[in-house]
Amino acid sequence: MKVISIGRGEDCNIVFPDSTISRRHAILKIYATGKMEIVDMGQNGTFVNGVKLSPNTPYPVTRKDVVSFAHVRQLDWSQIPDELKYFRYIVIACVAVILIVGGSILASRFLTESEPKAPVQPELEQDIENVAPQEGKSEDAVQEENGESTERSDEKKEIPSDFFKQKKRNVKKKQESEKKEETKPQPQDEKKNNKRIIM
Repeated sequence: MKVISIGRGEDCNIVFPDSTISRRHAILKIYATGKMEIVDMGQNGTFVNGVKLSPNTPYPVTRKDVVSFAHVRQLDWSQIPDELKYFRYIVIACVAVILIVGGSILASRFLTESEPKAPVQPELEQDIENVAPQEGKSEDAVQEENGESTERSDEKKEIPSDFFKQKKRNVKKKQESEKKEETKPQPQDEKKNNKRIIM
């Protein structure tokens, strides 16, 4: 705790050379927490915001209060050391640093989440078009043309709608080709043999 004496006497910390002010008119107590109290010790009174204090009774004051002595002199707060001045500056600086760091982290996260995806390059678009199945051809046929294997272990193959019609056509073609082979003219040697047998 720091005690500052105020009065007319030369041994006081704050001296008011005026006859209406007592030699030791008041004392100001400043605690380590920043709390301040003033004690009136003069004959003509000490006033806080226009209210006269009871003698020898501590009264809490702040730097915003108007303290006057016998209505003649007023306390100049700039003469009173501010114990918490540097502490307040440190607290303000810490809060500012925390806000700046927190704001930059949030801004960086927001920017990374809202970054637009890179557009597909024209070369990639052409490749995608080439890979896409052509109209009227199944994916397997397109893959065979490109030299890729048509085996797929994970994917299920879809049966085309005209699968069974194609099967029937293939069977009919086989049967027709077999009939044609049967009706083909036999070679001349076989005919001769046949004639000989008939005779």
